[in-house]
Amino acid sequence: MLRPPSTAVTIGLGVAGLLVIIVAAKGLADSDLFWHLKTGELIVTNRSVPSVDPFSFTWGGQPWTPHEWLSEVLIYLSVGRIGPTAGLIGFGMLAGAIVLVLAMDLGRQGARPMAIGLAALLAGWLLVPYVTVRPQVLSWLLMAILIVFLRRLGPDHPRRALWLWPLFILWANLHGLWVVGLGAVGVYVLFSLAGRTAMSTGSARTWLLVAALGCGLAVMLTPAGPAGILYPLRYIDAGDWGLANILEWQSPDFHDPAHWGLLAMIVVLGTVGTRRAPGWMATLAWLGVVMSLVSLRNAPLLAVWGLPVIALAITDHWPVREDRPVPASQARTRRWMEFVTALVVVIGG
Repeated sequence: MLRPPSTAVTIGLGVAGLLVIIVAAKGLADSDLFWHLKTGELIVTNRSVPSVDPFSFTWGGQPWTPHEWLSEVLIYLSVGRIGPTAGLIGFGMLAGAIVLVLAMDLGRQGARPMAIGLAALLAGWLLVPYVTVRPQVLSWLLMAILIVFLRRLGPDHPRRALWLWPLFILWANLHGLWVVGLGAVGVYVLFSLAGRTAMSTGSARTWLLVAALGCGLAVMLTPAGPAGILYPLRYIDAGDWGLANILEWQSPDFHDPAHWGLLAMIVVLGTVGTRRAPGWMATLAWLGVVMSLVSLRNAPLLAVWGLPVIALAITDHWPVREDRPVPASQARTRRWMEFVTALVVVIGG
């Protein structure tokens, strides 16, 4: 018998579907899109990743670190080869997968469906101004996968921590936000050393440390080699032109409706707190608040880190009531109705 999706999956699919629709409706909105398209075309045509700038008049021939070369290839193959609609739908699905991955994991943790739904909608609202055809979307999805992976690590199978290596090899070739991913791993390791995670026991802790150290080596496996790990450091230079002039690098202006999703996420997080969430996840959520207030570009990270913390906190404040058992057939029917309702809402949108 075909099993209906769980309520958490239905919620995740519903919000994910709405994000796909919104991304498609926004169109090709990223100002860097044509740079990504041309770079992807160059890489596919020459079958090599350039190490010097082949485009700029003032910087032509100078050293260049294509830190998102693999994402640019994907953008070119989807938008350039297949068409803009394919690219929009594809990246919309990637954005939707961020919410879906986190919602599914929250369902496994026993979070209340209402809490998952409210947190997912809040995260979706925060993501809307930022999601389009751009490499960052892949980083946000990988961050969601990383959070779920770390949460599910345990002493029964400590060697699974080594799966962090291929994750970071892929990430380092897709986008430079891998450096924040390493920071998230570092926070988890610190809490493990303090005895605050499931990987705090002797053997598990050893495997975790091996995995974390390996991540630092894994990010060197890019066309730029070890020198590529220095690229993210340019963004801490206060004199960088982009930091001073690009809107996404500025602090939020809460008079702008586009930033109200960020404000709502911060207010809700401050209201419900971080009860029930593991300490390392709560720490990441508050770091996301600080990073978002410093630079709008970090707001999607808060969506990823804040969604599970808020859902768990709401569940802790308003736990599921102990109602009388529902017959299995009735429960299946209810889940199918929820799923069909979500489809209707998404299609109608």
